[in-house]
Amino acid sequence: MYGVCRQFSLLYISLFQLLHFPIDKFTLVSLPRHIFARYICANQTHFNIDFYEFCSDEYYKKKFKFDDTDKAYFMNLSYSQIMSSYKHNLGLSLFPLPSSSNNNALLKAKQLFEEAITLDPHSARNYFNYALLLEKYCANDDE
Repeated sequence: MYGVCRQFSLLYISLFQLLHFPIDKFTLVSLPRHIFARYICANQTHFNIDFYEFCSDEYYKKKFKFDDTDKAYFMNLSYSQIMSSYKHNLGLSLFPLPSSSNNNALLKAKQLFEEAITLDPHSARNYFNYALLLEKYCANDDE
C-alpha cells in the first residue's frame, strides 16, 4: 500500500483549504518511504496527522530510524514541494507497469514529471523517475 499516505496527506491539505483554514498552517512532511500532514500552531508547536491519528515526532524517529542530524527528512515542505509531490505521484500512476505501451499516458506522465521538476528542482526522486520514464518512452519510439 505504498503511496496511500501521500494521497491521504494531500486529501487532508485539500480539505483544510476547502474549510478555509489558513493554508500556511498546514504542510506535508517527507520521510523515507512515508509522508504525513502537519498542522503548525501559532506558537510554532505542531501536530502530525497520519491517516486517522496524531503521532509525535519521536514516534516517527523511532519507526523510521533516523535522528535530528539527518537534515534531508522531517522538514516542512513548501507549497511548491507539495505540488511537485502531487504531480510526481500522478506521473507515476500513468506508467506503473513495465508492459505499458500507451503513448498518450507516457506523454502525459512526461509532462507531469517535467512540471514536478520545475516545482522542486532539488528532488532526486523526480529526476530518477523522469529518467525511468524517458527510458521507457524512448524504447517505445524505437518500435
